[in-house]
Amino acid sequence: MLVSLEQASQVQALLEKHPDLEASEALLTAVSKDNLTLTSWLLEKNSHINYQRSEDQRTALYIAVCADNYEMTKVLLAHQANPDIQDGDGWTPLMDAVFHTNKPMIELLLSHKANISLRDKENKTALEMAKSANNQEIISLLNQYNNSLKRK
Repeated sequence: MLVSLEQASQVQALLEKHPDLEASEALLTAVSKDNLTLTSWLLEKNSHINYQRSEDQRTALYIAVCADNYEMTKVLLAHQANPDIQDGDGWTPLMDAVFHTNKPMIELLLSHKANISLRDKENKTALEMAKSANNQEIISLLNQYNNSLKRK
């Protein structure tokens, strides 16, 4: 469901009148509702892009990746969203993309230097998740990325 432009304008006006309101929470909502216009506006107003939602510790970037929202993910990464922030289970956006076999999203996150060595609360890395699923294409992609880092 998209937030209408009128609603986006109302949120913008409200945040301008009341800067004490949590713009970071509004950013999470804008991303969840696939409202690129409002998301971009909030980012321009310096919303804390790496803010983590209290109930699950997910960031706007994690929410965009979970929703398979490639364009939103690109915008957030362009505004320096950190791809390595872990949620309450220790998962990163990369782990979610690997779990869902989302190759374009994996490639996008890797191009922004997502760390493939981070471990979740079950002590698994993104590569180990791909191996558990026996997904050779994703295993190969992650190994290539890892090898390119070793050569640098």
